[in-house]
Amino acid sequence: MFRLTTLTIVTCITIGSGVAASAAPVDPAVAMNLLGVQGEVSFSASEIANLDRPFYRSDQNGDGYLSESEYISSSPHFRGNPQGARGFLGASDNNGDGRVSRDEYVQNRIITDEAKSIFEMIDQDTNWGSISAFRWQMTRSAFVDSSYLGNSQLASQLFDEFDSDNDGQLQLREYLVRYGRWARQALPQDMLDGL
Repeated sequence: MFRLTTLTIVTCITIGSGVAASAAPVDPAVAMNLLGVQGEVSFSASEIANLDRPFYRSDQNGDGYLSESEYISSSPHFRGNPQGARGFLGASDNNGDGRVSRDEYVQNRIITDEAKSIFEMIDQDTNWGSISAFRWQMTRSAFVDSSYLGNSQLASQLFDEFDSDNDGQLQLREYLVRYGRWARQALPQDMLDGL
């Protein structure tokens, strides 16, 4: 885990005769620290070595890249869910060339797999194994009051940024989108490269 120096999260705005608190955007490094993100350190060497196996199974033409059609047709997780496959590939395609290299794939797996593990640790009262990951969600109170996070004020701000549709429920998809952006912004490359 990486450590941070102090950072002001809440700014105060004077309105008339009173003072109202307004949440500033959460710094990605602060978010990653609160979530306890470790990057590839949270994986064993054999887990890292196996992260690329689905990549090679999906690379049907053997060109060293995954196209959308290859991934949709070969991934058991996304068969019948092209929107989910497009989301995963879009998140993985770091250089925007419309295809995913082995390194991009492994980096996204490190980010996504750790993110899902943290999601489970935040709400330990839910039996996540009994629910399809496509249906994972947690309430605001489960997130904010989590003993895993330990800072309800910052957790509340994080929830607000994760909950992109503002429905008070944190869908795994919403969480992964923001988490992935923050991880790529805040974590050193050597924590995500799988080497």
